[in-house]
Amino acid sequence: MFRNLALPLVLLVLWGALITTGCGGGKSAATGGGGGGAITDAQRMAVLDAVQQRFPTLEGDPPAVRQAVKSFLVGLPQIEAADVDEDSGCVWARFTDHIPLIVVNNRQAAATVQSSRSGAASPSSGTRASELPGNTQIRILNAMGTSFVSSANTVRGWLIGNGYSSATSDASLDALRSVSGDGVFYLDAHGGVGQLLDHTRSFAIWTATRATIDQYKALQASQDINAANPRVVLMYADHNGGMAEWHFGITHAFVDRYMSFGPNSLVFFNTCLSNGSIAQLFQDTCLAKGASVYAGWTRSVKDPDANKAAQFLFDRLAGVNKPSVVPTETPPQRAFNWQAVYADMQSRGYDTSTDKSPGDCKLIFTPNPNEGKGDFSLLAPSISSLFVTNYQTQLRIFGIFGSKPGKVTIGGQDAALLSSWSSTSLTCTLPPGDQAGGSGDVVVEVDGHKSNAVPLTMWKITIHAVDKVTQSGTIVLQPADTFGKEIDADLGGSTTVSGDMVVWIRADVHGSRATPGAAPQISSAQDPALVSSILPTQNVRLIHWDASGATTADLHNPGEAVFEHRTLTLAPTGSPPVLFDGSDPTRARREAASASIDALAHTIQLYVGPYGTGLYQTTVVSDKTGTSLQDGGGISFHPDNTSNGPVSFNIHLDSDFNVQSGSQSESYSQPAQGISGTRTYSWSGQVSSPPTANTTRNAEPASWKGSRNAPLSKTTMGTRMGK
Repeated sequence: MFRNLALPLVLLVLWGALITTGCGGGKSAATGGGGGGAITDAQRMAVLDAVQQRFPTLEGDPPAVRQAVKSFLVGLPQIEAADVDEDSGCVWARFTDHIPLIVVNNRQAAATVQSSRSGAASPSSGTRASELPGNTQIRILNAMGTSFVSSANTVRGWLIGNGYSSATSDASLDALRSVSGDGVFYLDAHGGVGQLLDHTRSFAIWTATRATIDQYKALQASQDINAANPRVVLMYADHNGGMAEWHFGITHAFVDRYMSFGPNSLVFFNTCLSNGSIAQLFQDTCLAKGASVYAGWTRSVKDPDANKAAQFLFDRLAGVNKPSVVPTETPPQRAFNWQAVYADMQSRGYDTSTDKSPGDCKLIFTPNPNEGKGDFSLLAPSISSLFVTNYQTQLRIFGIFGSKPGKVTIGGQDAALLSSWSSTSLTCTLPPGDQAGGSGDVVVEVDGHKSNAVPLTMWKITIHAVDKVTQSGTIVLQPADTFGKEIDADLGGSTTVSGDMVVWIRADVHGSRATPGAAPQISSAQDPALVSSILPTQNVRLIHWDASGATTADLHNPGEAVFEHRTLTLAPTGSPPVLFDGSDPTRARREAASASIDALAHTIQLYVGPYGTGLYQTTVVSDKTGTSLQDGGGISFHPDNTSNGPVSFNIHLDSDFNVQSGSQSESYSQPAQGISGTRTYSWSGQVSSPPTANTTRNAEPASWKGSRNAPLSKTTMGTRMGK
């Protein structure tokens, strides 16, 4: 059958030995006005012209029109039999030499099926495929005339915009003979069905080649038109401006002789009956000729429904997020595999074209059953999520990328892969946070097809630490049992040590969809370790330090006069910034550092433990021993005011993930040493590449859950990020 905006019924005639019956069995045929015998081409064409003149539009009540067409055909002397097929509503007939014709039950266009979620499940397909088309060549064709609306030009433009190349837009017989290796094949056309002399069903599809007597003779000479197994048939349908034309159509034998499809290819005949039981042989032939997934309709599909389904399918498979495709996903949505897209279409009713008898028409997807042949998944790489291991300076990317190697860019810079290419996960080098390619949009590109851009968000946090120490009172500097006599010290003065440390933290905090069209969700937390006690990092850096002040110590024996006066003066030692990567072990040593990011609570729990060493000098002046210089140690970013371990910095983020400035302080006292002091920490920071309301949302397949160290609990994200 074929779609028709103007005509509820369309005439299909199959030349040669093909006997057309439309949509299946029916009641016994009524006898026509002619007997058996040969018929000339002129007589045959006279019948076709007579039907066209008698029923130029075939409008009106479909049952009445069908009966009228049947009665007209039965009365012709060149027709041996004709009837209405009760299952399909088609009118079929045979010439006196047994050559058939059919008037197809093609109902008028109606309003598009409205969206309604039914909760249909994704079709079961065993192990989920994860391949992109093996070739970038596509063929997005339209054989329909101006009487119809086709999505071919629209879809072709979408795919060309993401790295595909169009072989041709020509849907003629000659162009179809050259189909070879296409990654995507799509055809908008009429579909028809008939029977061979042994009553086996055969399916045919309309082409853009208009029938002429010269073309017909050439097809006879090439055996494309033949009695036993015709590759080409003659079809009659509405084309331009409501006027019908004779065109040639192709059968499964044409596909078998001339056509082949590329590895992991998608083949979609957007025609009536193209994936029903009647078209089984046609479908099987396409799969045998390399189609990875074959799509088509089971019955007669309405023109608006066919175009709506095509645009929705390609939009979701390629992740193009065109506003013309309803519903528009806000925020935008990444590409999903065909199983997930099909389930979404089922839930919305987009896989169905509803009409009266004989029943609903369904869009069906059939994967190639042969091992390794049915692995087509989607039309663009698709990133689901990112995971950062800062201490290893690595980024793991999860999604669907296909097995053909491509490349990864971060912030527009090429990233080096650390392992072989995988179809579902990639690991690449992550430069330090202050270098190009250390943050920004992460994109996977294969054969020129770009994935959705997922922002790798980075926070540059500067922590200012001030440690002020006061010495006072008298302490026992040397017990009596050491050298036989106690030495005491009267203490005074204070010193201040301060420094600034920069920490770069990176994480994926954008929302993700569990399924197409679902509300975006966000992981509650991630734990990207910054540095451990044994692994280096360039994401923590001490950029400034200072030391000032002086303390005094008057040494004496208990109750006696002072015998030595000491003064300790602090001053910084100049040096370039200290990296905690082991590059200058004489000036810094590594300790633990980590950050826990809770994107729902908008907080970063930051603990940085590196100590600087050799960052300032102590000048000791003694009225007894003279002047000496000592290394004064370093700067502590290790708050420790409890016996249970360090206290982290609780850094708050606003709704746009900007760092909120803050501070915390702690007091400490060591009476035996005559020391008391206060450590104060304050921080500020900036965010780069935060997710926005338009950040493309993803879905994480269930098979990945639990495969990483990040917490996996998810809570629906609020209206701030959109749904």
